[in-house]
Amino acid sequence: MAVAYLILLSTTCVIGGLAAHDGPIRATVTFNQQGVVGQIVFTQLENGSIQVDTSFEPGEFSSCHVHLFPVDFTADPATRCNPMLYLGPHLDPSNRLGAAGDAYNTVCNPDSPLQCEAGDLSGKFGDLSAGNFTYIDTDPEFQLEGRYSIVGRSVIIHPPGGGHLACGNIYLDGDESPDIYAATFLGPTVAGAIYFRQSIFEPDIGVYIYANLYYTDGSDSDTMNHRWGIYNNQLNPADYPQGRCNNLNSIFNPTSAGSNNPQCSPSNIDACRVGDLSAKLGNIIVSANPANAKMAAWTDANLYNHNIVGRSIGLHVPDNGDEILACAPILPVTGITARANRPPINSLFTLRQRSPFDPTDIYLPIGLPDGNYQINMDGNIRNDDTCYSDMVFTPFTPDNEETTLESFAAGNLSGKHDFVANRRIQDIILPLSTLSSALGHNFITTPNTSCGTIDLPLASDDVVIVTAQVHFNDSVQLSGSRVYMRQVITESDDEHVPGPTVINSLLQYAPTGMLQTTGHSVSVHMGRCSNRQGVYNPYDVSVGDTVEIAVCNEATGSRFQQRCATGDLSGKFGQFTIRAEGAPPRTLVMTDSNLPLAGPYTVFGRSFVIYSNTGNTVLACGNILPEVMSDTQLELSFPTINEATVDNHVSLPVAIVDLLDNVTYGEVFVTLVIDASQGCTTIKLGFTSFSGTKSDADAIATKVQQLNQNRLPQMYRRGNCAEGDLKESKGFSVQPHILLTILIAVTCYMLG
Repeated sequence: MAVAYLILLSTTCVIGGLAAHDGPIRATVTFNQQGVVGQIVFTQLENGSIQVDTSFEPGEFSSCHVHLFPVDFTADPATRCNPMLYLGPHLDPSNRLGAAGDAYNTVCNPDSPLQCEAGDLSGKFGDLSAGNFTYIDTDPEFQLEGRYSIVGRSVIIHPPGGGHLACGNIYLDGDESPDIYAATFLGPTVAGAIYFRQSIFEPDIGVYIYANLYYTDGSDSDTMNHRWGIYNNQLNPADYPQGRCNNLNSIFNPTSAGSNNPQCSPSNIDACRVGDLSAKLGNIIVSANPANAKMAAWTDANLYNHNIVGRSIGLHVPDNGDEILACAPILPVTGITARANRPPINSLFTLRQRSPFDPTDIYLPIGLPDGNYQINMDGNIRNDDTCYSDMVFTPFTPDNEETTLESFAAGNLSGKHDFVANRRIQDIILPLSTLSSALGHNFITTPNTSCGTIDLPLASDDVVIVTAQVHFNDSVQLSGSRVYMRQVITESDDEHVPGPTVINSLLQYAPTGMLQTTGHSVSVHMGRCSNRQGVYNPYDVSVGDTVEIAVCNEATGSRFQQRCATGDLSGKFGQFTIRAEGAPPRTLVMTDSNLPLAGPYTVFGRSFVIYSNTGNTVLACGNILPEVMSDTQLELSFPTINEATVDNHVSLPVAIVDLLDNVTYGEVFVTLVIDASQGCTTIKLGFTSFSGTKSDADAIATKVQQLNQNRLPQMYRRGNCAEGDLKESKGFSVQPHILLTILIAVTCYMLG
């Protein structure tokens, strides 16, 4: 996937502000929810007007409106159509509702459609209760391209008397693989995301941009008028957290537009710098509470032929301030692809969700055998584990009417779909991300029972699968427990794009006669079990006084995992259950968008801590390590750094990984072992795999040595050590074949 930087393959001329196309542009929104089955098709005519065609099966519904924001298909179907929570107000660029005031329902009618909000389709042309119809919309603020494009926005179908029945997104016909990019803010201070979406075959209609940003520092009020823009430089992870946004350089300006051009405005964006999004689109609000976020959306008509991947979004302080408050790199959204992982059903189907704002596509083979297909709550940790078929995957509560999709359990695939007649099916209640993801759960076919886990794709040239296992070596009481983690890293546009981490957790008592217990907090901590520190929180999310067990607001944790500390698993997924000794090994499956196994903020080398259900007592602890370890290990010892704990366990590993640029992404992880009594800190660099030669290993060793000699003294204070006490390296010892052990001993104590 790639962002908004496609090179146009044909010459495009602009007439009256709209591009000329080879044929009419069409966009469709489809409904299959709460008894509403049908679609609305929007066709742009040569004169710029929009033809609207409705086609619905008979039902009890009335009005329809275009809303500002897209439907999030990872959200609960019972609430995802709520404009107060997700979809925002009606599309109304010039505030016709506010201008009319109390007289709006009088002045807005089919005889005066231009007095209506641009998105008030029923106000302009009547209710759907009168039957299907075709009409022509001449509203200049209702287009399929340019500043007033409706593509990417949503439509809500309402029942008589108010409320909301069904909703869907307006997307171009045939545009199954749009370019989507995102700037994901992880903190400190601000989290959330800004999405960019562009058609691959009609790129010049404009780039739809959706923003949802919120504070993670405990701020208790929204802030207004944040300037924002696309900056030339990509962020350097090694600069985190101090100075992270200091090197963004200037606003992206490939057309060399003037920085203070008085002609630049939302109605004349060609006079603006391409990256000056505030000047072109307006400022942003940052919300205090992610559950009550102030989203925003625009269409940028001159961003489509510029490469913004690898650049950064800079968000300024409120009230039009100049200082940068937060920043995030712009990366491709590669989507999530999943498959069954066990023969023979691994050839049966593939799941694909392009983004949170797209339904999940189910791809089926020709000649699919008859049978019942379902996804279950359990997820196997190993292929030889038992498959259980008694609990259908049900992340959302079905209404049991069994008329439209939301009436069925999400995992009841055969109940929802006709697999014989269709080989590609869109499912609006089968997300592959967030708490409600189907990833990691079992896919079962009957009556000839076959079972396999819905797994990440196989590794390939552009896909890396990183796996981890929790080792409960010293936890006798839970020695039978197993926790495995998997994350996919996709290379796209020369960027490494991390996917979510799938966690399969089986917590079970060893043979001690213990019965099942519930209400256990679980979290990932800095350091290994032998040197455990506080909850892992690399982005410095405000968690109040709960330093030891950082449980974020569970009401928002599932939807907004970035509002929780990275290691706060109970805050994100709720309390855990430990199964009784001898009970069937049923697993808990979780999908975490903010628990990285690869990259500078990996959880490798950290500790997985389980608390008792009666207080803060640690019941068990296990180290998170690669499932398959490479023999290659490096160690570096240096004087104890005098920094905050979080900085010790985050910034220093980030700095080291950043310098190891000849290591394949996902191969390396860093942990710290701090021994204050000896006055030294040991950095351990472990490798999930290492396919390099001895010369590659030597190059890594040289880089680590240079880091110690040249950079660390500048980056970190060294406690009570004097400048002259930093000793030279003792050198490197390379053993035959693959095994490489490097020990750089640098101590501030005189060696006798």
